[in-house]
Amino acid sequence: MLCYQDNDMKIKAKLRQSEASDGLHKWSFMVLPLKPWPQLYPRAPSLLDVAASFTFKMQGQLTPFGATTSSFLQVLCRYRHNWSIELRFRPAFLGAIMNTTGNQPPAMNPKRGQYMMKDIKRMAEYYQVPIQIPQDFMGSIIKKGSLSAMRFITAVDMTQPQFLEPVSRELWMRIWSRDEDITQPESILAAAKEAGLPSELAQKLLAMISTPEVKSRLKETTEEALEYGAFGMPAVVAHVNGESHLFFGSDRLELLGNFIGEKWLGPVPAASKPRL
Repeated sequence: MLCYQDNDMKIKAKLRQSEASDGLHKWSFMVLPLKPWPQLYPRAPSLLDVAASFTFKMQGQLTPFGATTSSFLQVLCRYRHNWSIELRFRPAFLGAIMNTTGNQPPAMNPKRGQYMMKDIKRMAEYYQVPIQIPQDFMGSIIKKGSLSAMRFITAVDMTQPQFLEPVSRELWMRIWSRDEDITQPESILAAAKEAGLPSELAQKLLAMISTPEVKSRLKETTEEALEYGAFGMPAVVAHVNGESHLFFGSDRLELLGNFIGEKWLGPVPAASKPRL
């Protein structure tokens, strides 16, 4: 859900139109707490259901999965101009994934957490993604969380799917690039406005985040991710020859490309320019 607009927002529609004639891989991409997830299918423009999240809360703890996953998703977005894939973003809740599978956030280990902070900076430079760790990390990421933003994205997905990617991108940019809030209603509405969502419509979607329908949808996509074997993020489910294959981790792009018969061309392939 975090492709920073490498090109125009019509890519999704164009890919759908070409699906019947091209037929390449179809993938499923899953990324969970405030993240959406992807799915893949071979020889049919690979359909990538991308699940991305900004942060997630688990037993009072949050980790910057949104930062690491965003690099992976941004590069994947760039590759839709090089690989025959269709990206489809789907909100899911990482905290539930972690709790259900008994997984532990990397930052729960102090040494690993310290290393991760350094690694995020390395990834930002390598993948050319504008990541800036919030100054008040504990307050912005650990204590506040992003469930409201995740539910807002879910409401967008349910009613205005054409805005799903741009709204997700703007929310991510606020917290992970500009160190701005994404928990308050006015912050969510500001991100929606930047994404081009009409103000009146954004207000209606914001009112939906506390409804049973939105909560159930988020739960459903999260459970689907679990059914595919997801235990963290980023997770990609590649559907090949009628079978699903899970790929986990921000360093699996090259392996993923090889698996679907595509070539890895680095973080910024020639046909794409990072436009963040």
